[in-house]
Amino acid sequence: MKIRKLIKPTDNITYKYVRMINDSKTHLFKEELRMTDWQQITQYEDAEQCYNEFHEILHSHFESCFPVKKIEINKMKLRPIWNNAEIKNVKHKLEEAEIIMRVKKDENSTELYK
Repeated sequence: MKIRKLIKPTDNITYKYVRMINDSKTHLFKEELRMTDWQQITQYEDAEQCYNEFHEILHSHFESCFPVKKIEINKMKLRPIWNNAEIKNVKHKLEEAEIIMRVKKDENSTELYK
């Protein structure tokens, strides 16, 4: 085994921080909020204290359900060409032309497809 393959070059790697938000985590977040004892907020007479307590509870549940994750991004990795919206549109039109050609089976449809 070559040593070059074992060591990742740090020059081409960067990181980004993201929150993974999906249906199951959103459902968990809603359940956490539903199960929270909101009575503790009403014990404060000062509106600012009530807000701070509310914010702390909300923030705590949000952080636990949607933690920040560090994701590695390789700068050398190129974006696939089929992710381009224009190419997707052209591909879709080509597929439509193929269907028309197969259904009609005439010369004009064949020329349109080619």
